[in-house]
Amino acid sequence: MRKRASPSCSSPRPARRRRRCGSRRSSRHGGPSGIFCKNPATRIEKEPALRYIPTGNSEGVFVKFYLYTGNKLERLAEKFISLVCGSLPADVFTPETVVVQTQGMAAWLKLRIGDSGRIAANFDTPFLVNFINRTLEAVFPQFRADFERFSTELLPWKICRILEREPERYPELAAYLSGPQAELKRWQLGCRIADLFDQYQIYRPKMLEEWRAGNRPEWNDADWQKRLYLELRGGHKGREHYFSEFFRLRAVPPGALPERVTVFGVGTMPPLFLDFFLKLSEFTVVNFFYLNPSREYWSEQYSDFEAARLVARDGGTLEQFHDGNPLLASFGAQGREFFRHMAGMPEVIHPEDGELFEPFLETSGDGPDDYVNPTRLTALQQDIHAMFRRGPEPDGEITGRRFDFPPQDRTIRVHNCHSARREIEVLHDQLLELLEDPELQPRDIIVMAPDINTYVPYIRSIFGQGPLKNVYAVSDRSLRRTSRIADAFFELLKLRHSRFEASKVLDLLHVPAIRSRFGIEAADLDPVADWIERAGIRWGVDRNDRLANCTVGFEEYSWRQGLDRLLLGFARETVPGDLHSDGLLPLEAVEGSSSVLLGRLVSAVERISALRRDCAGSRPPQEWSELLLKALDELFLPADEEFDEFSALRRAVQLPGRQAAAAAYDSPVPVDVIEDAVDAALSPAGRNDPFLRGKITFCSLVPMRSIPMKVVAIVGLNDGEFPRRDLKLGFNLISRKIAPCDRSRQAEDRYLFLEAILSARRNLLLFYQGQTARGNDEFPPAIPLGELIAYLKKSAPFEETRHRLQPFEFSYFDRNNPNPDARSRSRENFEAAETLLASLRRGRPPEPEAVPHLEPAGIAAISPQELERFFTNPCRWFLNNRANIFLFNDEEDSGDVEPTPESVDRLQQYLLKTEIGAFTLDELDRDTQYRLLRRGNRLPVGHGGELLFDEIYGTVQKLPQSWRDALRNRVPMTVSLESGQLRIAGTIETAPDGLSQHLLFYSGLKPKYTVRAGLRHLLLSLMQREPVTTRLLTFERGEPKEHRLDAVSREEAQSVLNTYLALFLEGQQTPLPFFEKASQACFERGLEAARRAFTSSCKAGGITGDLDDPAVRRCYGPDSFDDPGFTEALERCARILLGSLELKEVEP
Repeated sequence: MRKRASPSCSSPRPARRRRRCGSRRSSRHGGPSGIFCKNPATRIEKEPALRYIPTGNSEGVFVKFYLYTGNKLERLAEKFISLVCGSLPADVFTPETVVVQTQGMAAWLKLRIGDSGRIAANFDTPFLVNFINRTLEAVFPQFRADFERFSTELLPWKICRILEREPERYPELAAYLSGPQAELKRWQLGCRIADLFDQYQIYRPKMLEEWRAGNRPEWNDADWQKRLYLELRGGHKGREHYFSEFFRLRAVPPGALPERVTVFGVGTMPPLFLDFFLKLSEFTVVNFFYLNPSREYWSEQYSDFEAARLVARDGGTLEQFHDGNPLLASFGAQGREFFRHMAGMPEVIHPEDGELFEPFLETSGDGPDDYVNPTRLTALQQDIHAMFRRGPEPDGEITGRRFDFPPQDRTIRVHNCHSARREIEVLHDQLLELLEDPELQPRDIIVMAPDINTYVPYIRSIFGQGPLKNVYAVSDRSLRRTSRIADAFFELLKLRHSRFEASKVLDLLHVPAIRSRFGIEAADLDPVADWIERAGIRWGVDRNDRLANCTVGFEEYSWRQGLDRLLLGFARETVPGDLHSDGLLPLEAVEGSSSVLLGRLVSAVERISALRRDCAGSRPPQEWSELLLKALDELFLPADEEFDEFSALRRAVQLPGRQAAAAAYDSPVPVDVIEDAVDAALSPAGRNDPFLRGKITFCSLVPMRSIPMKVVAIVGLNDGEFPRRDLKLGFNLISRKIAPCDRSRQAEDRYLFLEAILSARRNLLLFYQGQTARGNDEFPPAIPLGELIAYLKKSAPFEETRHRLQPFEFSYFDRNNPNPDARSRSRENFEAAETLLASLRRGRPPEPEAVPHLEPAGIAAISPQELERFFTNPCRWFLNNRANIFLFNDEEDSGDVEPTPESVDRLQQYLLKTEIGAFTLDELDRDTQYRLLRRGNRLPVGHGGELLFDEIYGTVQKLPQSWRDALRNRVPMTVSLESGQLRIAGTIETAPDGLSQHLLFYSGLKPKYTVRAGLRHLLLSLMQREPVTTRLLTFERGEPKEHRLDAVSREEAQSVLNTYLALFLEGQQTPLPFFEKASQACFERGLEAARRAFTSSCKAGGITGDLDDPAVRRCYGPDSFDDPGFTEALERCARILLGSLELKEVEP
């Protein structure tokens, strides 16, 4: 076992570097003192209050840069509080300046001050960049003007102006900027270049100074960047110039700087910024609170990949690098570069009480085997903090023993889930369990994700109900991705690329803010959708819009025609077949007060279509902002809770016009450019989101967000998604020659992961999607999480929890489940699991839940038509009328496309035959019928629609003359009968003498027609004292075929009707197994034929089984025929409904 050296100095702690003698790395980077010092003997025992720095002249300078370093923010905060309270400013109204990287850090620090019994008042907590800019402005009054001229907000417009007016000066960009959408490509390129120039000012200021001095770029293909940068600068100075001037300052104006500046909780920053604060310390006190993950000198901790690269470059062996903690080496690359930069600053003052390191657990010695009562979490944290490693090294040496944690140690939990929703469901169960401990409060929990916006819908859905409903808050939400108003605004803009489909307009009317602007209530949407369907509105504003979209102008199925039909049908009294003078067919669908709603619908559609029309063409950005602001006010009326979102959207819409005006850009651009600019303005996380408000906090994984919490959870640690990748532009000069502390999103995410691990004080919960919902294909976790799991397995036995696909798997509620991390506390899921388990034990799927019988207190009244609808589809009746469940078949939806001859299915053909038959009985000629159907949007457009009409018209004309006369002469007869618990009341149509009735169906004979004829025959038989007959005419393969029911006695009629009604009452308790295909097959050929008819389906050939009906599928399944109770009921229903009365075929 390798032994560790004992400390030789008490404070700050001397270097504890475990390095092999003669290591080639011993000559590498060092630091001045404490943990930054290679040779502890050289450190100063007592640090002076000021440090004198010789400058090469007789004056020199004194710096007041005090470094406080520690591994826990709590200790740093304690020191900060004592420092502030022990040295109050002379003027109590002087604010205390504390520079932070996130508002979350500022909020946490203020809470710590409050917990200490003090009041956090008059604190100024600017962000890092804001403070630096503010300081430069205080020292150099002209800085603000020059900075705003070169700000990333104005720079894209200035770049666009240059590239648009002088394209010949930049031939390198000509190929990209040519072709379609040139304006949008120019704008997006300008945004990328502006962001890149901003990075140059921070990470490559010397390169920009060389460009200004006339030096050529290091790379020949970068000359265009130099030319563009100098042209943008003109005679104005850049931020890099002011940094250079600041570093040469000998004095600052009185009162320009605060008396004291504190930089709190940073773990890394660009070297330029650190040098800035060091220079600042010549003029004012700078207290720098540095969060350092390790007490050791760790600037030479390299990952295996980095070590291999160094060995390949400089020689040596990999074993030289196997000294220290592998997780610190792998995750800490970004912090390591900053640590090394700090170590190279001899000017820094290390106060005697400035080293605030604290172990994560109690130790009995100084070695890796000296932990006292470790948990899995604290042992991991201490290994990182002390730079220990565990498990065998490549040379076979063991550096630390494996732990044997008890089973109840669940301080680190890794959950393997199928989807983002399952991650949040499992998280919810885990937090419910943890919160059973009274010492843990919701405010002690933070949940982070690489992108929290991905999880917001699932968080709202799962945490928005149940015991945690009011104890969570989501921060870092992007308004673009989470605001319904913002989403509706962009959908409105996208209409310019659409055909103005009915579904898209209806979707917009479902947005409450749009609905409210036009006075449309949520309850009005169903009648509005019904009007649109009945009017046949599919797409297109009018004939001219059709011409623009498909070069063919026609009015049918357009918004203009459909709305005009609705208005005309309300405004004038019409008769069947009445055509307006311009060929418009009125539609009587609006009555009475509904006309107000129709007017509001017309206003909404006209305003939306006007915006779509206005978005065509190009305008200057200022005009676009004005137009879109006007549209926002005309189209949206936000509720009180939406006002902040709407105000943010208005500000984002104003930005392009303001920025373009400030940049003197007034060229016309398409709305695509404005849309992209507004999208970019709304995409960043909101700054006013709640954070640390006494609730469970959900937020994104961003720098310095990993503040100490009892429970830290991270979701979304998926392979390929974390760490986020660096998408470097091909012309990014920073990536061509990497320098220390260069920003890397991948390295940043790894360091954030390390900070999150070290910030957990009690539990660390980690989630990733390692399984697919279909096929259970396996995926590895994110690489950092995989490295952590591997290290945990080296340290002690460890297994992740592999979760099931569904939250109601009964194993989650099994008391004998050995894995406590795979348990659920959801009552809803428990009840579902109970039902599932019971059905599996019975060996058949769950039966549909029955509902109580009708109360027999009074006789319920029902019409003959309602009885017919019941027997047409008993499953649908049960779901709609008893379970209040309404299902829709998407395949039956006409959608946003007008019909074509090929798309008109059998049901639509049947409805057309019915309409043509009604016109025929009214003795309308062929041409009139065709015009009515075409103007009523009942036929496909063009010649194909006319051919389809002629085909159907020819079939209907085969209706015998005797049937035409009988159907024309039908009269209504009142029916009023009582049978047991039911009273049947309503009307049926009969011959004038009431002794016969004729029923016409324009398709082949089906069970529902047989039942309808039988039911009406029974009712008529009981209403008359003389024998009655019922005739039924169907069309078999286009030819009419007549059937009849002969007279039955009143006694027999009453008996058969009673069996019908008994089935009806049975169908009120459970779905009656009577089907269109299977029941007929069962009655004629038996159960096996019924099974085939029930499940067979060949939609391509127009053949469907009963299970293709969503209502049937909801109530029964393919295995229902294995249930004897089901097959007995199926046979009984078929026998009663299809065999009680004999339907005879009439010979021609």
